[in-house]
Amino acid sequence: MVEVAHQGTKCQTNQKRCTKVQPFSFEERDRQLQKIKEEKIKKILDEEKKLREFHANPVPNFSQPAIGSFSTTKTVTDPINLQFRTDRRLEERHKREKPAEDKDEKFVFRAKPAVVLKKAPFEPKKGDSALTDVTAIHLNTEERAKKREEFNCKIKEREATIEQIKYQRRQEEEKQQMEEVRRMRREAEHKAAPFPRNVMEAPFRVRPSTAPLTEPKTPKVLSRKRKHQD
Repeated sequence: MVEVAHQGTKCQTNQKRCTKVQPFSFEERDRQLQKIKEEKIKKILDEEKKLREFHANPVPNFSQPAIGSFSTTKTVTDPINLQFRTDRRLEERHKREKPAEDKDEKFVFRAKPAVVLKKAPFEPKKGDSALTDVTAIHLNTEERAKKREEFNCKIKEREATIEQIKYQRRQEEEKQQMEEVRRMRREAEHKAAPFPRNVMEAPFRVRPSTAPLTEPKTPKVLSRKRKHQD
């Protein structure tokens, strides 16, 4: 095959190189990846271990004042006698009350005379009001019970009437069905056709048949064919 070069570009010959088959394996690559993975896991475990270690904080220096602190001189609180309204009311009440001697006399026990022993015994008196007339009590519950009983009677009568109508309808339907069965049986009975009148007028004549007579022939049975063949 002759190669024709293009006018605008240099001529390049088509050099074909054969592919060399060489053995290959992914073991080395997998080994390196596994090594990198193990190193990464080890690094993470070391960092977590360092975080779990206890490190005590340094003791603060109390010899110097803390940053931002300032010294202030606090004044002592002077106690003040509080005056409540209850105290004032108690003082005014004590002023209005009698001296202590009158109070002591007030609490001395003095028995009262037994006037009950001199009085006549208690006697019950009859009442002046007239006796209560006992009349018949008309309760609404009784009236409602009567109305309810009447209503139940009407319902029962209505149900009995409906049942009677249904029973009559069933009887009529059964009667109609029986009549229909009888009619169908009468129609299904076989009835002989009437004798034709022309037969009675003209006597019956026997005529010979025009069909040819049957010629008897021996049938061709398979067993006979086999017999002749043998």
